[in-house]
Amino acid sequence: MKKIIRLLLGSAFICTLAISLIGCNNKSVSKNIDIAKEFINNKEYNKAENALENVIDQDSSNREAKQLMDIVSNYEGALVHYNAGEYKDAVKELNEIPVEYKGYKIKDDIDNLKHELAFQIDKTKDVNRYIKKAKDLIAKNKYDEAEKVIEMIDVNSPNKAQRDEINNLMTEISKHDD
Repeated sequence: MKKIIRLLLGSAFICTLAISLIGCNNKSVSKNIDIAKEFINNKEYNKAENALENVIDQDSSNREAKQLMDIVSNYEGALVHYNAGEYKDAVKELNEIPVEYKGYKIKDDIDNLKHELAFQIDKTKDVNRYIKKAKDLIAKNKYDEAEKVIEMIDVNSPNKAQRDEINNLMTEISKHDD
């Protein structure tokens, strides 16, 4: 009988210990999520990612942490692509951001990046139209007109690939200068 009582007391102690450890873990997870949200709202995205990684390490099934991580990491990925002039990839990253981003201050940064991307994509299309027009004029041996079309391009508009193409067109035009 004493063995059964000791066994029951031991089991109760282990259960109590396990419950308190789980409770501590939940408090730690909750605290790290709150810290991550604060970092997000302070636009400290790298710190937010670190806090969220801690949460995910502690609780890999935490839906809120995964969602916040998707918001932050996709925004940062989009920003990297944008800065590299990889606008399609930036748009793809932005489109993968969960809609819950609207509840955080990162919303302004995401919306600004979306606006800037749309503007840059329009500029890219404009430059492509000028390049096509210049190519058509070169094909018709109208080199002076082609050069004038190229000069109409805003120097800050072309991406690297477009600048390379413009340089090639200018090289072609210079071969035919009189």
